Amino acid sequence: MTIDKSADLAGGDKELAFQNAASALNLDEVLPMRVFAGTWDNFYFFQSDELFVAEFADVQRELLALEGASVACLINLDETSILEVESAAMIYFDLASSGDDFVAALGGAGGKPGWMHLVDRYVMASNRGTWCIYCEKANDVAIIALADAESARRFASPLRRLRAENIQSLVAGGSVGVTPFNRLVPTWREGLLANFSGRQPEDDSRLGEAGAHIGTTCSCGESSAEIRVDGTVKQLYPNFEMIKTSDWRALLKCPVCGQLWSVDEWDKYQVQLAVKLPDANNWKLDDTDRRKAFLLRSRGGYDAGTCFRAGCEAKSIKGSAYCVDHSYAVGMRI
Repeated sequence: MTIDKSADLAGGDKELAFQNAASALNLDEVLPMRVFAGTWDNFYFFQSDELFVAEFADVQRELLALEGASVACLINLDETSILEVESAAMIYFDLASSGDDFVAALGGAGGKPGWMHLVDRYVMASNRGTWCIYCEKANDVAIIALADAESARRFASPLRRLRAENIQSLVAGGSVGVTPFNRLVPTWREGLLANFSGRQPEDDSRLGEAGAHIGTTCSCGESSAEIRVDGTVKQLYPNFEMIKTSDWRALLKCPVCGQLWSVDEWDKYQVQLAVKLPDANNWKLDDTDRRKAFLLRSRGGYDAGTCFRAGCEAKSIKGSAYCVDHSYAVGMRI
């Protein structure tokens, strides 16, 4: 089962996720005050309803995969009288949690309204703890906090999917869903600007990992061989040289280091990847092996068991009964 409401946290990743979520906040504060404790330095606002729909399962899986985490803990603060492992109202999600799982866990049962129907406060973090989400449903506001500007580049894709923006852009006239941030009452506007301006990336946070450039530097050398991205090629890599396009892919060249990339054109029904290339030869050839490598990494590697497919002795991947080849064969991409 990929959704777990159990409080049995005898060590391990679940306990780390709980502790990261529980320690991330100043529990005596609410918005527009500084609700986050510690050294969080970048804040992106989005509409709270984005947290309570099936599509958020894809976002949380991507957040986990990008930081190499395995599980996230969501705590309902208003249903938690004592913020301790044994008594907190919490739910866990992992790399295998689907949209249906997510809705079932939050939708309620037995005539009792689920969390998606309540106007409570929530906090969510992973066992790696490089991001934290705080939500006040009564005010239709959620915030994802990141440790630094570099994290904003790493998590550019989930930030776009949440339609998350920094408070300066919102107050200046941006929008998230139906929340009119540019028409806040003065106390909220001044409070949010004072407490959540942070230090933003010098370049556009919408860029993908390989598209982050400052001056004459680039991050190509530090980037993974396969990166999940989300957006049009021109949005993701506006400074890259587009050498050619063909068959829903673009061949790009980094203007700083010369690294070649094959980037999928955006398609809402496909996982969009940017793939490093050693050279321009055969750049359009089948890249199934690259996509399988991304699938394996996004799932957190191999599990202890073997593939469920009869006759296959390969190791299964985490969150799947099948090995990477058979998981890919049945349509799994992330």
